[in-house]
Amino acid sequence: MKAELDSRLADLKTLLTSALKTPPQLTFAMLKRPATVPPFDPGDLGQRLPVPAWEDFAPPPPGVLSGLVGGKARHARAQEAARNAFEQALADHTRDDDSRVRQLQAAREEYDQQVRAIEAKVREHNAAVDELYAGTPSPTTARIRRCDPMAAMACSAPIDRPSRAILPACMPGCRAP
Repeated sequence: MKAELDSRLADLKTLLTSALKTPPQLTFAMLKRPATVPPFDPGDLGQRLPVPAWEDFAPPPPGVLSGLVGGKARHARAQEAARNAFEQALADHTRDDDSRVRQLQAAREEYDQQVRAIEAKVREHNAAVDELYAGTPSPTTARIRRCDPMAAMACSAPIDRPSRAILPACMPGCRAP
């Protein structure tokens, strides 16, 4: 059992030391965030309300026998009542659909405000990353200082971001990255 634990410990040490030998590959670009915005979902507001159909209101036609005993007059009254109910249902549908459209527009405006807020937050975060990047010396800067600090000071290129073209002319002893 002790041999097994020693073997496991040795494996873990090897893994740890091999992981520490490789520098972490973290770039400033990795710190930036994309603006991930969920798509607009109107839910039920996105569905049109069904339009009333006359077939749902129309009374059945009078039968042969009912036509003989005053059924035609009853049918005419039933048809008039059905027409009134149908017209009322159409008016209610129009009113309800207009309300749905207004609610849909309000929901879309709220969504658009949320999108703008998310995008502003991401822009703010990414600007902070850019600001951090601008204030961080590049690896080339460290190489210049190590190679010849006096040449780095005499060089006309800015020390924080020397260009590759200026480096060799400015510092003949150092190679450009």
